[in-house]
Amino acid sequence: MKSSILRKRRALGIQKAVGYTTDQLMRQISACFMPPVLCGVVIGGFFAGYFANAVFSVLFKSIGFMRVNFTVLPILVAAVAALIGCFAYAVALTVSWRIRKINAYRLVTE
Repeated sequence: MKSSILRKRRALGIQKAVGYTTDQLMRQISACFMPPVLCGVVIGGFFAGYFANAVFSVLFKSIGFMRVNFTVLPILVAAVAALIGCFAYAVALTVSWRIRKINAYRLVTE
C-alpha cells in the first residue's frame, strides 16, 4: 500500500489541488484495498465454520482426546469476520496517513 501511494503521488497531489480533502483521498485509497480483504474474510470465515471441528479433532488427538465436537456458532464466526474486516480497514487508513504530507505546491516546484 505504501508503494501504491508513492506511485500515485503526483495524481494524489493533483486531486488535492482540485479540491479533494485528505480524508476523502485516504478513504478512497483504503476502500480500493477492501474488496480482496473482504473476499478473504468471507472465504476464511466459511472454511473456519465448516472445518473447525475437523481441525480441532486432529489437534486434540495428539494429546489424547479421541472425540472432540465443538459447537461452532455461525454468529460468532460472522462477528470475528466482521472484526477482521474492520481491523483491515483501520490498518489501511493508518497506512494511507502518508497522504497528508503530499502538497500540490511542492509537486509543482520539484
